[in-house]
Amino acid sequence: LIFFNRPNDKLNNVYLTLFPQSYNITNVPCGIVAAIVSKRLGLRFSVLIGALGHVVGTMLRVFFATQPHGWGFFGLLGAQTLCSMCQPFIVYCTTTMAYNWFGEKERTLATSIAAFCNIFGTAVAFAMGFIVTEDGSTLYISMAVQSGFCVILAVATILLFSSKPPTPPSRSSQKGTTLSNKESAKAMLTNIYFFLLMITYSVGFGVLSAIIACLGQILTPQGYTQTDSSIYGLTIITVGLIGCVVFGTIADRTKKFKICLWVCAIGALLGTSVFCLGMFFQKTVYWFWIILAAFVILGIFSVPFVPLSLEIACEITYPVAASIPNTTLGLTGTLAGIVFTFLFPLLQEPPKPDNSPGSMRIPLIVGLVSFVIALSFLICFRGTMKRTAAEQAEAEKEEAAKLFGDSDDNEEKEAAEEGDIPDDKAALLINPTQPVDLLAASYGAIDK
Repeated sequence: LIFFNRPNDKLNNVYLTLFPQSYNITNVPCGIVAAIVSKRLGLRFSVLIGALGHVVGTMLRVFFATQPHGWGFFGLLGAQTLCSMCQPFIVYCTTTMAYNWFGEKERTLATSIAAFCNIFGTAVAFAMGFIVTEDGSTLYISMAVQSGFCVILAVATILLFSSKPPTPPSRSSQKGTTLSNKESAKAMLTNIYFFLLMITYSVGFGVLSAIIACLGQILTPQGYTQTDSSIYGLTIITVGLIGCVVFGTIADRTKKFKICLWVCAIGALLGTSVFCLGMFFQKTVYWFWIILAAFVILGIFSVPFVPLSLEIACEITYPVAASIPNTTLGLTGTLAGIVFTFLFPLLQEPPKPDNSPGSMRIPLIVGLVSFVIALSFLICFRGTMKRTAAEQAEAEKEEAAKLFGDSDDNEEKEAAEEGDIPDDKAALLINPTQPVDLLAASYGAIDK
């Protein structure tokens, strides 16, 4: 506001909140379009839209950040909105990318790392805020650095990225899906277990998103500083990578998706409960370390909860295209995040007599209770991992074909039974173990 010479009044503060909120506003309509584009035109086309759109949007941000006029402010807001419109074309492709490019034993880990990269990128963008001075004169430097990253990644996408590898990495990706959008929607809407998962994921994601978004407002009334908030935020992101790798690998190797999801859900609930308990006390060295331990628990369990939910959604809705359940969960989770993020400040206690901000205990209790209710839906979850079952059935079919011969051998055997080939060859084709049987019988060593 200082850089663009705009007064610090209520109207301009509303405009200011539109910069981060533009991602939430455009998420739903653009997310639906992104799912359709990814399914019809392929993964590469969707990612290219997102990558090139970010190049244009970030370059416009650099230009408008050097124009300290009224129209420069609204131009910067428009450029930010363009970037927000392009984000779903990349973010909602994580499970499709894992499905197209990785085998049965690497998919969940790939989804976990891709989902974590989104969180990590957000943290890097926030960290770059330290470049900007209070008067906003260095705003264009931060914008230029981000634009440079987008250009490099867009060039790499154009030159190196394709929708699928030459050889399908798994049996299900080789088979593909032939369901139309209408059939896919029907398959999801009639799947009660998908609804149970969607409720649990959306509320859990919404509560945790609100806690992270309002972290400074939650900690400040209890005597914590902005530095403490940064430490806690960095902790959950750093530890979250470890959780994603560990649970992604376990789920891939064991295929125990439900057990992994339950462990992550209970761990996330434990971390949230400890954090809420800590917010009933003022800051001390003792409580500082307890809250830090709570964020370690949250990082280990809550971050991998997201990719595990996305993978399970793809499993229980198979053969629906992976982008559709991924986008659906992403949209409902974002909507829940918007609701809880706006609800938390509304439930904040009134300011104290010294005009310091009021406590956020009430919204934390509301969020914790909502999380517990949402997790109760997992008790009724009995979804079948259809994609894994289909791949296992296909693998058994291939093994059976190797044991009993391929289709060509079967055709020859049928021809032998009809007398179309010489008798000696026909005898071997009809009973290929005949020489072994005769030898075994002669020695009496093997029971036929």
